[in-house]
Parts: sequence; C-alpha cells; structure tokens
Amino acid sequence: MTDARVVAAGLAVAVAVATAVVAPAHAAAPPTWKSRMAAAERYAQTRSGTITFAVVDEAGRLHGYHARAVAPSASVLKAMLLVAYLRRPDARGRDLEQWERDLLRPMIQRSDNAAASRMVGLVGEARLDALAKAAGMEHFRLHWPIWGESEVTPRGQALFFHTIDRLVPARHRRYAMHLLTTVVPSQRWGVGRVPHGRWNIYFKGGWGSGTGLVDHQVALYRAGGERFSLALFTRFDPDHEYGKETLRGLATRLLRGLPAPGGRLPRAGRAALSRAAVVTARHDCAALTIRPHEGGKRTFATGAASCTGFQVVSAGSRALWSQPDGGESHLAAADYGSPALVDLGDFDSSDPLGPLAASGETLAYAHGNEVSTVGGPDCPVSADVLAAGGDRLAVGVGSTITLLDPDTCAVEQALDASGAVAAVALDDGLAAVLSQGSAGRTWLEWFRISTGKRLGKGEVAAATLPSLSVQEPWILYRFSHALRALATGSGRTWTLWRPAEAQLGVRLLGRKISWVEADRGRSRLWALRLPADD
Repeated sequence: MTDARVVAAGLAVAVAVATAVVAPAHAAAPPTWKSRMAAAERYAQTRSGTITFAVVDEAGRLHGYHARAVAPSASVLKAMLLVAYLRRPDARGRDLEQWERDLLRPMIQRSDNAAASRMVGLVGEARLDALAKAAGMEHFRLHWPIWGESEVTPRGQALFFHTIDRLVPARHRRYAMHLLTTVVPSQRWGVGRVPHGRWNIYFKGGWGSGTGLVDHQVALYRAGGERFSLALFTRFDPDHEYGKETLRGLATRLLRGLPAPGGRLPRAGRAALSRAAVVTARHDCAALTIRPHEGGKRTFATGAASCTGFQVVSAGSRALWSQPDGGESHLAAADYGSPALVDLGDFDSSDPLGPLAASGETLAYAHGNEVSTVGGPDCPVSADVLAAGGDRLAVGVGSTITLLDPDTCAVEQALDASGAVAAVALDDGLAAVLSQGSAGRTWLEWFRISTGKRLGKGEVAAATLPSLSVQEPWILYRFSHALRALATGSGRTWTLWRPAEAQLGVRLLGRKISWVEADRGRSRLWALRLPADD
C-alpha cells in the first residue's frame, strides 16, 4: 500500500524507456522496497495465523500489507506510554525523578506490566489520543483496564516509530531512545535476531503471555540522517515460538539488500571515490584527505576559501582538484604515497579551466582548447564534458562524444547523442550519455564502444543530475534525493534508495554503489550492492 500522493510523485519522474533498440533481455532486479515487500508478502502467505505489516521507508513513504487492519496492541502500547509521559507539560522541561525512571525503565527494557498499568493512569486517554494524532495514526483506541487490548494498526505504529525520537521532547530524547535500544536479551527475538549492520535499532515487542494469540514488533532503524521503520503484527499463531519465527522471517526479507552504513568521517564539503580510496575535502574545503581502503590517511592543505566552485575527482589513491582563486582557477593533485602535492598552476580567461575526470590511473582536466592528463600529453581537443574510464577519455562538445586514448590522443570512436551532452560515463565496453534534447526533453543513452552502436535510449526526468556512472550491465543516475539504476540489457529502471541527506561523490564501483553523506555534524560512507547479472 503506497500513498497516492507518493505514487503520483513517482510517476512524475518515471523513466519512459524506448524499446525499439533495446536487446530483449531479462534484468536481474536489484533490491527495492517493492521487491522487499513482495518477498515479505509471499512469506506471510506461507505462515499460519493472521499477519499484517507496514513499512515507512527512508523517504517517508508508506508500504503495507493489510496495514489498516485493527489489532490489539499488547505491549507495543508501552512505547506510546513512554513518549506520552515524557511529553507531559510537567515532565518535558525538567530532569526525571528516580521514581519516574523506576517505572519507565522496566516498562520498556523488560516489558513490566505493573509499571505499564501505573503509567496508563499517569498518562491518561487524552494524552495518548493526542500522541496518536501527532504521529498520524488513523486509528487508536485505549482499552481500560485491559490496556493490552487497546486498538492499533500496523500503519499507525510504523508512522509512530518512524518519528518516535522527534516526538520525544529534546530533553528526554537520549534517555527514551536508550531504553528502546537496550531491551533485555531474553526479549530480543524477531527483529532483534536479524543482522542489521551499522544501523541502530530501537524497538518494542508485544506478545500475549506466550500463547501465540498476539506477537507484534515495532522498530525504528536509524543511521546518521537516514531512517525507516517497521511494524510487524501477527495474531493467532500456533504458539509464541512460531510467532517469533514469523517476525524474524518478515524482518529478514524486509531488510535484505539495504544500503550499508560504513565508517564515520569528519564533516565533508566534497568527496570523490575510487576502488582504492575515499577522498574528502573538509567542510570548508581548506584541506583534502586521502584515505586508502586498507587504512591510513594523508591530508593536504588546499588553500581554498570555501567549497564554492571546488571540484575534486580521484583515481586509485590520487586526487585532482580545482578551486577559484580571484579571477582564476587553481589546479593541484596529490598522491597518498607522497607528502607533497603537485601544483598544476593557475588558469585564467585566456586558458580557462574546464571539467575534471578520473578513473584507473588517469587524472584528466580540460582547459582552453585542450584536454590534458596529469603526467601525460596535452590533447588538442575542446571539452564541455569530460569523463574517464576503461583506459579512455570521453570528450563531449555539443551532441558529439569523442573517445580518446589518453596516452596518444588518438581518436578511437565518435558517438552521436540525441541532444547537447550534459554528462558521460565509461567502462571497458559501454559509454552512458545524458543529453538535453529538443522541447526540454532529457535523454539517457548507452553505446557499445567497440562499434559506436547505440544500444538503448530512454527519456528521463528533467531533474536528473549531470552525474553518471557505468559498470556493465548497470548505469547509475540520480535526482537530488534518489539513486536510480538502469539495466542496459533490458532498459528497465529501478529507484534503489531515496537518501534523506545530500550525497557527495556517488560512484558505481564494480557492483557496489558508494557515496558519502552528512551524519549529524560528521559524514558517513555508504554502500549499496547491485546484482551481478543482467
């Protein structure tokens, strides 16, 4: 189940792929929320009992399976009691007293029922109703005195947990989330047994005294600025152990193929990625650091006054960057293996600096009417767009892409795009091209380099960024907050992830998409894997 508004928004940016020139191949679908939900639904249909569930994804979109079905809350109500109490006017702005902690802690960490019963009296129906409204629940009803029969839905609980930390007053936020992440080991079944990498998990379960009548779990997964939530409800299970296994099976399928949060980095203003290293410019771009994947780092002062106009690319463990300097542009390069940067000089209006590109061992830059490689020749060709890959350079001017040997400047191939070239990407066998055609249309095309033959062409949204990456059989392209993959054999496209935070240095490296994004005052490396076959 998907919000109609979200469906409409998705259709507005959908790719219309032309099939006349696309080989009739079947694409191996990458993991998306649609495929995860489908796998979880298929699993649910093989299990006994009544199963309903909902997901609120990283973009706040709702997905569900019978997600509006009303069910008894059991102990998942205790998370609502925690938040509602901390929102009380007489509690939200002060430190909690010991007696309050002695109620809240066991209620969440070991699901103490006596503490919950007392907390219902302290919170009251009106405050719980107000919280339900604030969370966007379409249905909630407190039952008293048997509060475990309170009425909730998976949809409402997924919405509640998706913003549970934001619903808690700032003064108590750390405390509340600590309770939800320190549930006692004996109650860490279901979602608590499914590996989740570096995602932080905050959850609460509810069960019908081990009878199998009710087995629910609600969880928030969070890493940096990214988050998603699950609400998994089961009823009438053969027994509690069976219900726990169902919850684990659902969570396993819903978590499969998620982007993996990696290590945290100092706050970055720019980033570039290669198979060998991560290159980040400091938040003000005054310094640049090369971090090889096997460990270590080396930092170089850039002298930049800000990140405005700052460009950086990387190949291997080397980096090439440019920055504005008065009315000129300054160019420099550095290698992790050497403590000294290489000053490549200043470029003014008589020899303006253009785009940069890097791949393999090649660092290249366009300037004036030439394209040069660091340590290599100056090729007498202009470039509005520049790319490197597969031991070649791609030079775009107007609607023509020229492929060059970077060592000799020899022309290997010429490709004709459907419009003015905005971006190019290369690997050993394919060239991907983004171009702006007539009537405001934007095209994504891909060519076989050896023959120059166009293999496929599709219209993409005008909001597509001039940033491509290719590794056959995949082309990676993106909007401001969406990563999309196109399978070159079939022409099918998928939205892989909609990051909440801005991405820096997004690149497809083999089957792995890597990027750097903001993480609460720092930065974090992320990775997402694509299937090997198309």
